[in-house]
Amino acid sequence: MKRANTFIATLLVWMIVSPSLGLLIDTEASGSIVTSITSDSGDFISSNELHVRDSTNISFNVSATSTSFNQGYYSFSGIINGTGTYNASNTVIPLYSGNSGNATLNYFASGSTFNETNKTLNIVFDTDSPTYSLSTINNSMITSTSSTQSNITIAGNGNVLVTCDDQINSIKSIQLLSNTGSSLINLTNTTNAIISGNLFQSNGMHTTYLICVDSFDNRMNSTLLIQLDNQPPQLNILQSQTLISNQCVSPLWTVSVTSTDNSQPTRNLFSTDNGVTWSNLYSPFRPSLNFSGNLNISAIDGVGNQNYSSLNIYKFDQSAPTIYINET
Repeated sequence: MKRANTFIATLLVWMIVSPSLGLLIDTEASGSIVTSITSDSGDFISSNELHVRDSTNISFNVSATSTSFNQGYYSFSGIINGTGTYNASNTVIPLYSGNSGNATLNYFASGSTFNETNKTLNIVFDTDSPTYSLSTINNSMITSTSSTQSNITIAGNGNVLVTCDDQINSIKSIQLLSNTGSSLINLTNTTNAIISGNLFQSNGMHTTYLICVDSFDNRMNSTLLIQLDNQPPQLNILQSQTLISNQCVSPLWTVSVTSTDNSQPTRNLFSTDNGVTWSNLYSPFRPSLNFSGNLNISAIDGVGNQNYSSLNIYKFDQSAPTIYINET
């Protein structure tokens, strides 16, 4: 954690004398009294805002010109409260909060001829762990999610976006570890990471551990159970009448299609233009009676794995039978 920079706010008080002929600035009588503060931890976001984790030691130092330092006074209120005084140097006050929140530190130094204008420092304590969210990019599903465990199903060419977030400070790192502790993802100074299916070599369940760390080392740990699925769904086709090559088929012919897969839901599709366009197939199904050629059938599971089959329909018999009557 980097050391905080010192910000010094300066108040200049001028002694001005106004003779009858005009304004004169008495440079010999002019002076200043200035309190500077430092913090041994955290980050100064600006000259009047300091971010820390749960504790800091604030040091006061006073410089005075053309006046004598008498005493410094401080008070803080908010998530923690207190008052006190400080000397011209070597005064350190420890501040601690076990919870996230804000404390306002007010301070000023008094001199023998004038006082320093009151200064304010907003101290933000951040003890909260980051949070994370998951969203699908392609060929993946998020079946459940919580702060401690989430379930993902993903194909080998699928991707899931992980976003780590902190309400107060920046994200320092994102890690994804395997169940053996090996690093699958290790990124710094970013809020996003992509989990790709190609991180895993075999179909089945893979236990991984997601770690998000903010700039003050607050950590979030969650288990991600990742199911790799590269298997196409099982496609079951039942015809009302078996098709015979080069023979017309009854106009009453239909086909019923079912599909099963661990990555639900599955969808059944058909194409009558050699796979150029696909439409949902609802069983029982029959193409238009003027169709002939290959009826392509496909099943696709929840992460994009597909299975294909094809039925060749010679043509539908739409001609009425001819009746011959033989009179004797």
